[in-house]
Amino acid sequence: MYPLVRITFPTLLAAFCVALLANNSAAQTVDGNWILKVDASTDIDPWREWKIDISFDEEGLTLDRIWSAGRYSQRDSFTVAVGEINEISIRPGKWMDQVYIGVFVPLNATRTIVAAVSDERRQMTVTAIVPLQSAQIDTTVTITSEYILTEDGAGLILTERRSSRSGAPLRYIFKRE
Repeated sequence: MYPLVRITFPTLLAAFCVALLANNSAAQTVDGNWILKVDASTDIDPWREWKIDISFDEEGLTLDRIWSAGRYSQRDSFTVAVGEINEISIRPGKWMDQVYIGVFVPLNATRTIVAAVSDERRQMTVTAIVPLQSAQIDTTVTITSEYILTEDGAGLILTERRSSRSGAPLRYIFKRE
């Protein structure tokens, strides 16, 4: 019986190490469910919470974003082929990425999205050209969103640069949910 224990223990130890490494490598990519650390991020008023789910499969990148404030929430979800130009329809109404009121997405609008992934899925860039309208003007805004995983894999830094802003980029810090 003793030889069986000697053989089984190293086998179990090796299996445990392989499982631990596999689990750790999954946490070392931008894939996953993320929730905004409000106190460490640019203000998202009128929203109180922002969740992002990032996943990859044979169809490409799926980005599912949910903003909420109390019982009210809005979702924006799309799947795009990485490295290709994608035309994605947008739900008309309030532009959810905005902080201030008065900017809307027109009826039957589509946005152009290009996504790129690098550093073994530790970094991701999504560029979107979005048509918008307000009482004064119809225009388009280009938003470049850079997602970078923190070194320990527990955090995600989202930096957004918008053609409509001349100041500093917007910066959001997320933690794994």
